[in-house]
Amino acid sequence: MLQYQLPEILRTPLQELCLHIKSLQLGAVGSFLSKALQPPDPLAVENAIELLKTIGALDDKEELTPLGMCNLTILCLHLICMPLGYLPSLIYHA
Repeated sequence: MLQYQLPEILRTPLQELCLHIKSLQLGAVGSFLSKALQPPDPLAVENAIELLKTIGALDDKEELTPLGMCNLTILCLHLICMPLGYLPSLIYHA
């Protein structure tokens, strides 16, 4: 058993993380993530970006499209609508 939980950056779906990085205007996703203490695999980041481009959430310049912004909105609405009983498990990881 691991003494510590995996860092959240490695547990969060990369596509979701890419959308958040772009929405916060933190620059290129790959270069931003490469600065993390435990960055995701660069190939996985490239694949996530390509998937987001394929579905139309990012354009060819890796900028958010209206669909990408919509996906962020849906994700935020999903989190807002969660029953309050889930909050402690989201906040406190035993």
